[in-house]
Amino acid sequence: MSGYIFKKKSRGKTYYYAGESERVGKTVRRKWEVYLGSFDKIVKTMGEGVLLPDDVSSTPYGLYSAFVETANARLT
Repeated sequence: MSGYIFKKKSRGKTYYYAGESERVGKTVRRKWEVYLGSFDKIVKTMGEGVLLPDDVSSTPYGLYSAFVETANARLT
């Protein structure tokens, strides 16, 4: 698995993500992505030690999995 870190700009601010892509036919599609935060948040978190699981959440199986997780959380 080879991943990478990329940035997205929204409303004049830059946010960082970790992700992985795969080739599907002639195009490249993003396989998964995880939000890391803004540069300041990443530096602050690294200064505190490590990223805690509560600070980063991902849903590698997409939107369906997010709905299932949300439903399960509300049931418990």
